[in-house]
Amino acid sequence: MMATDTCTQKGMPSPIPAPEGTGCPFKSPEILLDDFVRFCARALESQGVPVGEGVLARLAQDFLKSHPLAHFSFGDCLRMKEEREGRRLSPFTRIAIQPIAGLFPPAGIPPHPGDSSRAPQLSRRVIPGLMCALKAMLGQDRWEDLRESADAIADAHRDPETGEIDWTGIGEDRRALDLSIAVETILIGHFDDFAHRLNWLVAVVDGNLAPARDGRERDWHFLDRHALALLRKFTAPLRAVADSGAASSLPGAERTVFISAFFRQLDARMRARCTN
Repeated sequence: MMATDTCTQKGMPSPIPAPEGTGCPFKSPEILLDDFVRFCARALESQGVPVGEGVLARLAQDFLKSHPLAHFSFGDCLRMKEEREGRRLSPFTRIAIQPIAGLFPPAGIPPHPGDSSRAPQLSRRVIPGLMCALKAMLGQDRWEDLRESADAIADAHRDPETGEIDWTGIGEDRRALDLSIAVETILIGHFDDFAHRLNWLVAVVDGNLAPARDGRERDWHFLDRHALALLRKFTAPLRAVADSGAASSLPGAERTVFISAFFRQLDARMRARCTN
C-alpha cells in the first residue's frame, strides 16, 4: 500500500516532512505490512495452503527493498497510525459529517430512538454507509478533489511539532464550511425524486453499518426517521445560505434549482412524521 502525495497537486501545500534522518516516526507502513503477512498466512491456511509467516515475512522484506515505505511523510504516517487505532476519521469524513455531530450520543451511550420532543439519535455505525452514499452521489473525480482539499485544510491546521490537528481551528475555517456546503449542494441535486432517493439512502447506509462494538447497538438499524433527521442536520449549513438569499452564488449553482423543492419536501416529511 503506497501513499500518494496528493497535496502537491492543484497548488496545495506539501504535507509536513518527516524529521530529517528518521523516516516515518511511527513505522506505520511496516506495521500494516506485518498485519498483511499475518492475514495472508491465516487466509492461505484456511484454504489448505499452509505457508508459514516466516516465508511471507521474507517476501515482505524483498518487497520493501523495491518499495521504500519508510519514506512516507510525517502527516501520512500519523494519519495511518491514528486511523488504524480507530482514534480518528479521515479529514474529509470528519469535515463532511460535522453538521450531524450533534445527532451522535456520547461515547458508551446507545442512541436515543427519539420522540415527539426530540429527533432520533444516530449510531456512529452509520458513518461508513453515509460516506459510501456520498461517494456514489459525488462521483470518483469530485470525491478525490474534495478529499484532497480536506487533507490540505487539515495540514494547514496541523501542529508542526506534534502532528496533531487543531479541529477547533478547522471549525472556524471558511474553507471547511465551503467544502461542507459543496457536498450538501451536490447531495440535494440527487433528491429530485425525494422518495426514491430517501429509500436508496436508507438501504445504502443500513446495508453498510459498521460492526457493533456495544452489544446494545447490535440490533440497531438506520430507518426512514433516522434518514430524515440526518438530512435535516446535514444540510443545515446549506439551508442557512439559502435562507440568506445567497444560494445562487454557491459552487455548482446549476443545482440550486432543487434547493427550495428539497427543503419543502424534507420539511413536509418531518411534519408528517411528527403528527403520526
